[in-house]
Amino acid sequence: MSNQWLQIFDNAKSNLALEEGERLFSAGDKTNGKMYVLLEGQAEILVNETMVELAQPGAILGELAMIDQGDRSATIRCAKDSSFAEIDEERFFYLIQKAPIFAVEVMKVLAARLRRVDRMI
Repeated sequence: MSNQWLQIFDNAKSNLALEEGERLFSAGDKTNGKMYVLLEGQAEILVNETMVELAQPGAILGELAMIDQGDRSATIRCAKDSSFAEIDEERFFYLIQKAPIFAVEVMKVLAARLRRVDRMI
């Protein structure tokens, strides 16, 4: 995924910093109405405690819960000290309207993760 679109978060007011080993959220958690973009660091995406992806800067995380308001489907654990842009529902819809490339990136993430799971089963 190209990270050129990340510049839309350069002046983000709601960034979250976590240390290595900390969890952004865990599978089964109720959604907090937010999704995240990994700005710096690395984060493990764990399903049933198995790492299915090592997220790099530019990774979109928590998009399913943002879209359907369901419980978290994976655990996100920082592999390094990391920072995330927090995106609430209002900002999500704003970004889709004002920066369509963001919507395309979300769809690419969903498609890639679905294809990865398809290959696993």
